[in-house]
Amino acid sequence: VLMACPLMLPAQEKPENPFISPFDFPLLLSGNFGELRANHFHGGVDFKTQGVVGKPIRCIADGYISRVTVTPGGYGQAVYITHHNGLTSVHGHLHKFMDAVEKVVEAYQYEHETFAVDLTFDADKFPLKQGEVFALAGNEGYSFGPHLHMELRRTDTGEHIDPLQFYTDKVKDTTAPRATHVMLYPQAGEGVVNGSSRKKVIAFANQQNPAEAWGKIAVGIKAYDYMDGTSNSYGVRSVKLFVDSVKVFSSKVD
Repeated sequence: VLMACPLMLPAQEKPENPFISPFDFPLLLSGNFGELRANHFHGGVDFKTQGVVGKPIRCIADGYISRVTVTPGGYGQAVYITHHNGLTSVHGHLHKFMDAVEKVVEAYQYEHETFAVDLTFDADKFPLKQGEVFALAGNEGYSFGPHLHMELRRTDTGEHIDPLQFYTDKVKDTTAPRATHVMLYPQAGEGVVNGSSRKKVIAFANQQNPAEAWGKIAVGIKAYDYMDGTSNSYGVRSVKLFVDSVKVFSSKVD
């Protein structure tokens, strides 16, 4: 059985763009949407903040602050902005809220003698215009360096979508993803690879030496995506599996 596992990263369909950049400097990522973390898939994108805290964050579209949370871990300090286009943006690891929100949060903390906060607001409490600064980026919560974690969720269902599709014109990326290994897993009692029922790891550098397989074989791949201007590695957005030129599986994290 001849197996090939080409990685493909198709251009994302660019919808009508209702959003501006949250920053006034070039965007670089420290994490992308859907990449595999220790115990979850990453639900947003992580924008670098040039190695410092305190960068002003601009509202990416008209809307209002609908929720503010403060926790010792997780997002640390976070702001949820409900936009008029059916999406809600979530901004985590913040250093500081805008003054009006900061006062409300501090008053609640003192009154209830608690650090943790989870407050919701009506649309007329903290309205925001596109471009208005509502917080400063930080390194709060479960974070290992200054950055902005930003999510986009459908307001009605809470479903996460990839924010990067709205920023393809603002993120320079001509570096293709690269695969390093493919793993073949013979299913117990139903398949073998090179005469063995043990998994076979094949480096892509050695893929000119085919493996002989029989029966039911599962396939895994080790691959990362990359980006211009940074040494970070990211999750791969799309994978397709072909057997004898016939596509038998595909996945896309969007």
